[in-house]
Amino acid sequence: MEGEGRDPFEPFPALPGMHRIRQRADGACGFLSPTNRCRIHEEMGAAKKPLTCRVFPYAFHQAADAVVVTASFGCPTIVAN
Repeated sequence: MEGEGRDPFEPFPALPGMHRIRQRADGACGFLSPTNRCRIHEEMGAAKKPLTCRVFPYAFHQAADAVVVTASFGCPTIVAN
């Protein structure tokens, strides 16, 4: 499987000391299984998934006086709509 043996996390350049989930060469999540399922979810259950994964395809961004919610085009359902 792609990425096996590699650290599934990589440093987040904009936030020293923080890490993010490494992406595969095709841009997909490093934890995505060959059957397009989350390996964390399959092996440890939904409660063990990082918060960003649990709220996917949504992301929340702090703005000056509000929170802006965006949706990822990495989600096939968002693209199809």
